[in-house]
Amino acid sequence: MATGLGSVNAANLVSQWSTTSFTPSTTTLTNLSPTSIRHGQPVSISATVAAQSGSGTPTGSVSLMAAPASGNIGAGVFPLNNGVASGTSSVLPGGTYNVTAHYAGDSRFGASDSSPIQVTVGKENSEVQETLVGLNPTTYAFQQIGSSIPYGTIFFLRSDVTNAVGAPCAPNPQQTQVQCPTGTVSFTNNGKALDAGSYALNTQGYTEDQTLASDFTALGSYALQAQYSGDNSYNPNTTTLNATVTQGVTETEIDISGLSSMYNGTTVVYVADSGQSFNINAVVYAWSILQAPTGAISIFDNGNPISGISYTPRNGGISGNYSTGVFQWAYLAAYPPPLTIETPGNYTFTSAYSGDAYYVASESTYSIPVTVLDTTFNISTPISNLTIAAPGQSGTATVTLLGTDNFFGPISVTCALPAAMAESTCPSVTANLLSSSVAASLIITTTAPHPIAAIERARMAFYGVGMFAGVLLFTISFASSGIRRRRLPLALLFLGVALIVSCGGGSSSTPPPQTDPGTPAGTYTVNVTATSSGITRTGSFSVIVQ
Repeated sequence: MATGLGSVNAANLVSQWSTTSFTPSTTTLTNLSPTSIRHGQPVSISATVAAQSGSGTPTGSVSLMAAPASGNIGAGVFPLNNGVASGTSSVLPGGTYNVTAHYAGDSRFGASDSSPIQVTVGKENSEVQETLVGLNPTTYAFQQIGSSIPYGTIFFLRSDVTNAVGAPCAPNPQQTQVQCPTGTVSFTNNGKALDAGSYALNTQGYTEDQTLASDFTALGSYALQAQYSGDNSYNPNTTTLNATVTQGVTETEIDISGLSSMYNGTTVVYVADSGQSFNINAVVYAWSILQAPTGAISIFDNGNPISGISYTPRNGGISGNYSTGVFQWAYLAAYPPPLTIETPGNYTFTSAYSGDAYYVASESTYSIPVTVLDTTFNISTPISNLTIAAPGQSGTATVTLLGTDNFFGPISVTCALPAAMAESTCPSVTANLLSSSVAASLIITTTAPHPIAAIERARMAFYGVGMFAGVLLFTISFASSGIRRRRLPLALLFLGVALIVSCGGGSSSTPPPQTDPGTPAGTYTVNVTATSSGITRTGSFSVIVQ
């Protein structure tokens, strides 16, 4: 290691340290006054350090050492000037104990301590302060919030204990000449203990209750009291902070999905084709760890309220404290049904929250502009009806799709057959609109009457055999029981019926085949749906099966 002394052989230094000879010194605490004081009151000191014999003057400094029951405490360091140190100290701790002057030595003179002088330091009055500190949801920084607590806010209660004049202290009292109070602070709310109740002051003289926010679930007034226990240097003291839990703050936001956007030079505008479906939703954030907001969220289209809104609430919560815990905000989300606008033009969407008993009302701070173009497509109506000559035959229905204002692209066309139109199919098709119109052909296939497959008849015979076997076992059990022999004729009757069923009714002739009627003749309404680019069009036509 490089030093101002050149190279040092550390091993030699350590091994020869015990053989080093220092000139003995004598330290005298020549003055310490007054010796009976109130804590925080300064005392004057003077001390001398001299060689026990011979010449030379010790250099360095003298430390004032207090020895209360809790252990030795440094109460000041005073530089030597020609062997004399003097000054004042205001950090002697409370109690009755001895004080000495300690000289640590220098390169020539050894260490020494003075004879003790007894002092009595009485307690001084303390000052207790309470502060509410809340989380700013915008900056995520904690800041003082006065005496008003918005409902559900993340906050904690801090208590600072100082001397009577509120002077700041430091863990090393020699830095500020003010000793930090020790002991505990007990917090109460309207006379009842808060959380753990008692909290120890830290080395800087303050403490915090960081887990109390979830207890403040009702609006109204709270008397928050902080009671300081006192210690050897400071008297006990109590203070009360009168706080009020008010309605929680909310922020309403509105959002859109399902549309493309463009920048018009001033703002972002969302663009929809005529009839195109999109979604608007709004969320009320409560910045609260308590219950979710209730009430109504209104979403407006050019000032007109949208109906059919459904809600999804989420309660807030917190686990742990604010330094290491996890929390989530409460909110209320509103979801209207998907929107479609047929009339081209400019539309502005906004939202507003009505508020409730616990949360204030709010409005969205921004709006969402939507421009609806006349670009779209439609189904040419009426769709011609279709006649199918007989069940088992097919027919083709033509659906004409018309484009408006250069609408191009693939369009999916599906048809829904009624349940009464049994055993019929109508596969979906895709029509590619490349000009002003395109025809989509829907092929409807019916089913003619047809015999039921032989496997169905075999299955019925199998059921009869199974019935016969079951009744046979039932009859044997009757025959083996003397108690039940009077019921044996009834069992034999069941056996005969099962035998007839399993043999096809006792006839040796082949039964006539059964027939599935297929698609019944009749007139049916078929619904058509055409979709493309979020636009949905519907129509219908009749199918006559002769």
